[in-house]
Amino acid sequence: MAAVIFEVFDYEGQHPIEFLHPNMIRKGNQVSKPASIGPKESDSVEEWHQFFQTQVNEKGLRTATSFDSLYLQGRTKLDSYCETWNSTTRWMYRLHVWLFLVNHIEEKYRRGDLYFYDSFSFYRRRSQEWFSELVEIVSHLDREKLRDEYEPFVLSTKDYLVQNAFHDEETITDWSLVYGFLWNRLLLVGEWMREEMQRLRAELPKPQLSAFGRDGVIKALLYFEIQFGRDQQAMELASTLHAPDLTWCFPHLQMFLNDEEWSRMVAWLTWLKPRIQSATRDVLMSYLQYWEIVGQNNPAYDNDWEQTLVDLLPDSAVNYARYLMERGKFQQWVDLHLFTETSPMELHAGDLKQVEAQDRRLLLPLYHQAAEKHILEKNRDSYKRAVKLLKKLKTHYKKLKEERRWERYIEILSVTYKRYRAFQEELEKGKLLP
Repeated sequence: MAAVIFEVFDYEGQHPIEFLHPNMIRKGNQVSKPASIGPKESDSVEEWHQFFQTQVNEKGLRTATSFDSLYLQGRTKLDSYCETWNSTTRWMYRLHVWLFLVNHIEEKYRRGDLYFYDSFSFYRRRSQEWFSELVEIVSHLDREKLRDEYEPFVLSTKDYLVQNAFHDEETITDWSLVYGFLWNRLLLVGEWMREEMQRLRAELPKPQLSAFGRDGVIKALLYFEIQFGRDQQAMELASTLHAPDLTWCFPHLQMFLNDEEWSRMVAWLTWLKPRIQSATRDVLMSYLQYWEIVGQNNPAYDNDWEQTLVDLLPDSAVNYARYLMERGKFQQWVDLHLFTETSPMELHAGDLKQVEAQDRRLLLPLYHQAAEKHILEKNRDSYKRAVKLLKKLKTHYKKLKEERRWERYIEILSVTYKRYRAFQEELEKGKLLP
């Protein structure tokens, strides 16, 4: 057992005596009391980062088996040093732990460390979860208090972003999102913003800038243009982006939503519409959700919302169906499902009942289309589904007191598909033949 303990401590880059006496430090084979261990509350941000670098080079973190474990172990280990510090310094320190770790992971990914075996898309998803932890950290920081009492920390954070938030190729972490978020929550000072815009504009013409790097600079400039309310200039600038990814716009839409700046939000949603059609489904769904919120809060924009839903069909079919049902536009609701060839069996029973209560005649084309579609699929299961729909159709005709019309229809249907023996058998079982 003792041998196993020594082996574990050796693997972690520690000495067993450190377990028995946590306040001891080791130099070679010598163990002694340290003058101080770890970072200090009075240290600068730069000194914190120097300390972080020494810690990730320790064996325990150096041999982490994935980016995920490196992030989790790093947070656990580095965050533990600031437990007794005052609140502002503690959370600023933890912000820089986060920044250091995600940047360190990025460097390892670019170097192609082989023991980091998961895919880029996996780590991109995990990084999105890490970002939610950044949001939680920053929620404990007060921008005004930081600027008045802790300005060196804030300025160092600004400098860190300038040095580390811009890359020449796609990164695991969405640094454009991190950059905009931290500026918005911590750095929103007019003088600093203007200085940063000047720096960014000087970067754009540089010939060595890659297409990805140029997009990063443009997204940063977009943030400031929008913050200053220069939406038209921002739209013109956004039109020069090289990559088609539109996720950069969602934090801005969320800002408009939070501030209830509906006209600005609609202007940007309108600008995005012709571009959103080639986006991924997740991006499209997020876009439609923002439009839905606008429509729910502003009746004046209801027609714009409906037109957007029509323009984005068939991708917007589910959203459009909900819109029509909520507004009692039952004929359009039926027409939509006829257009998308949706069977009543795929629709919510409550919606069908609502249309039925208004005018069950509206539902007849839906059942006719779906039943004949199943018949043409030419297999026993489809015939059974068709018969189930025909039974419901028969009920509707009976309620409408149009039994004669139903009888003529089922007779014609039986003759039309008389060679479909299995279908005829199912009609017999369903007692639908005259």
